[in-house]
Order: sequence, then structure tokens, then C-alpha cells
Amino acid sequence: MRTTKTGGTRSDKDGKIAFLGFRHPVCERSFGHYMMTHQTQEDGQQRTADNWWKGLDPQESIQSLNRHVEHLNALFAGYYVIVYHIGKIQYDIYSLPKDLKESLKKVEKFKWHLVTKESASNAIRFNTQTIILESLK
Repeated sequence: MRTTKTGGTRSDKDGKIAFLGFRHPVCERSFGHYMMTHQTQEDGQQRTADNWWKGLDPQESIQSLNRHVEHLNALFAGYYVIVYHIGKIQYDIYSLPKDLKESLKKVEKFKWHLVTKESASNAIRFNTQTIILESLK
């Protein structure tokens, strides 16, 4: 038992989950921003932030997680990762720094983006959370 400066009493802190210590505010902001950028669905509608709580197929989540792990591996190996879409099909280009300008010319007419370590890590985190949630249901 502990007593506060005002005389109030509380139970000991020992053995309680220190949620604030397990999360860093900069990482939480990054993840929140990442999730916001993925709220627009293919049909243009906005999904709610907690939409994924309804459940996602763990097999689809593990496939997605592995794609993002491969992107992160390529980034750590010194490549730029360019993701672009032709219709509903997603393509990836792993470009060495010396070839980046040439690689970007190939995708300029498509919807494309550069993957960063931050975005790949947040995608991995999201997919991991969907798998955990389904496992705990």
C-alpha cells in the first residue's frame, strides 16, 4: 500500500502493466498517421479507425505482413522500394540508389509511392496486431 502526498491511498504499482512505458509517443504518432493514410478504401469511402477490430483473415494478414517484411529487408539492404499499381495489381521495384531516377521514370504514369522503413514497420505492426486480435478472440 502507498500513501499519496494528499493522504489518499493506492495499492502498490508492482505487478501492474506500465502501458505508457511500453509505447513511445513518437512511434504512436507515426502509427496513427500511417493508419490515417490508409483509411480511404478502394471505393473512395472512409473506413472508421476501428474497422479492423471487426476481424481480418489471418491468412491475408500474414501474406501482407510478409510483403512488408520483404520491403523492409530490401530497404536495409540499401535498395529503394517503389510500389505502384496498374489497376488492382500491385508491383514492386527494388532500385539501387544509382538507378532511382531511371526507376522513377518507369512508374511516373502510374499511382506510385516510395516505401520507407517507417511505413514498412508500421504496416508490419498493423498486420501483427490483426493476427494477435484474431488469435485472442
